[in-house]
Amino acid sequence: MKILFIDTETGGVNPKESALIQLSGIVRVDKKDVEEFNFYVKPFQGSEVNPKALEVQGS
Repeated sequence: MKILFIDTETGGVNPKESALIQLSGIVRVDKKDVEEFNFYVKPFQGSEVNPKALEVQGS
């Protein structure tokens, strides 16, 4: 069985305005982690990036 775990980090808590700033994940095949990824995403112009959110995430 193949499973993909995905984690997202955003620049705030507003689902309509907060920017996606990080996308990470793990691919698991037959109960073994076979691949990991971690991408930082450039926020779209005008999106919210709260400094407190960056502090919490350690960015």
